Amino acid sequence: MRLLLLLSLLFPFAAPVNAQEFKEYEMALNNAMKEARITSAGIVIIKNGKEVYKCPLGYLNAGRTKKTNSSTLYNVASVSKSLTAWGVMKLVEQEKIELNEPVNKYLKRWKVPDYSDGTPITIKMLLSHTAGLNMGAVPDYAPGKSLPSLPDAVKDLMVIQKPGEGFRYSGGGYMLLQLLIEDVTGTEFSTYMKETVLAPLGMMNSSFQIPVHSDNVATPYDETLKAAPHYSYVGVSAAGLYTCLDDLSKFAIASLGVQPNPVLKKETLDLMKEKVTKNYGLGYSFDGPDSSIEFLGHGGAASGWRAAYYINTSGDGIVLLSNSSFNDFVNLGLCIWIKSAYHRDSRYCTKSDYTFLIIDLFTKGQKYTAKRIKMLQGESKENIFPEFICNTLGYWLMRLERTEGAKTFFEFNTRLYPNSANVYDSMGEFYETTGNNKKALKYYRKVLELDPNNNHALHAIQIIGRK
Repeated sequence: MRLLLLLSLLFPFAAPVNAQEFKEYEMALNNAMKEARITSAGIVIIKNGKEVYKCPLGYLNAGRTKKTNSSTLYNVASVSKSLTAWGVMKLVEQEKIELNEPVNKYLKRWKVPDYSDGTPITIKMLLSHTAGLNMGAVPDYAPGKSLPSLPDAVKDLMVIQKPGEGFRYSGGGYMLLQLLIEDVTGTEFSTYMKETVLAPLGMMNSSFQIPVHSDNVATPYDETLKAAPHYSYVGVSAAGLYTCLDDLSKFAIASLGVQPNPVLKKETLDLMKEKVTKNYGLGYSFDGPDSSIEFLGHGGAASGWRAAYYINTSGDGIVLLSNSSFNDFVNLGLCIWIKSAYHRDSRYCTKSDYTFLIIDLFTKGQKYTAKRIKMLQGESKENIFPEFICNTLGYWLMRLERTEGAKTFFEFNTRLYPNSANVYDSMGEFYETTGNNKKALKYYRKVLELDPNNNHALHAIQIIGRK
């Protein structure tokens, strides 16, 4: 998210204007997918409230037997919250609930405990993450594991901060909104959302249920590049939406409010897009606060999934989906698109940002990036790169089994930071992972010279000694 924030401050948000620029973007993103071993992704670019570019990329899974298309389904994790907010605000429009009333007024199967001083939690607080609740992320459940009922699941919620006194992200708060919708309407949440929000917006492929009967669902892959299961959620309102490029693009365009939509009135949308805190409205997250170019939308991250949509007041936007746990892929896609749209070289990124190193690594390769780092460092006696930069690049390449590239970054870090135990620990872990225990011991012992109580090095030396 930090990367996206910095980019929104650095660059205006506008779409490429000709087919060649779209093609360059597609080639760059394909190359990034190849480097990061991501099998499936997709992008939509919106200009003046209309789609101007849509591109599904890759295959449903590593078997590469079926290509993705614009209706390929992905779990979009926390992007679900924006849709859930629409479902809640529909009830507000229908005067079945009031935004500033305590949620307990409408709950039938469970009541959330009030704060110690009696301050109640309102519906608006839940939508804006200002209710002071715990449970940042809702629990996920592996296939075959029994799920608690919704009323039982919300019983784990606790008020740990005075309601209304600040932002505290809570997926559990959105699970409570799911209970609210069911108690008020008497309808199961996913059915209500299908009938009230998804279908009216034309999001016919989308659902808050795992699409077990669909043959057009991407396979999720975790941080180790292994296929991950489709986890179940009781709190589907917070993380359970499956959608596709076609459908999420429709929602992003509807969120712009440029044209009337069949679900919410414009004044309701305008209210949702007002800031309650500096970084959140009602179901919408803000990036680039207090900047002249302000974005709103939502990102989503779960095991094997990354997603985001962002729009701005000028009617422009972007939708990105992928079936990978690679944290920066969605941000990387936005970076490459900005470069393609504006022909800006990485010199436009500041040294405090380091976005350019991520772009270079996944578009121009490890050798180019290593050379670039050394060139930029030059003869400077002051290290211009924080220690974590080369370490991060090294571990990414280790994950991709590009050992020589990883070694290059780890070794360079030992020259930049010769008095840091952490850089030698990374070298030790590199050699241990690649099977060179003799060199691993050498570096772990160096760690202990600098940090005698380093538990990781002590444990690693014991493990290697038993081999």
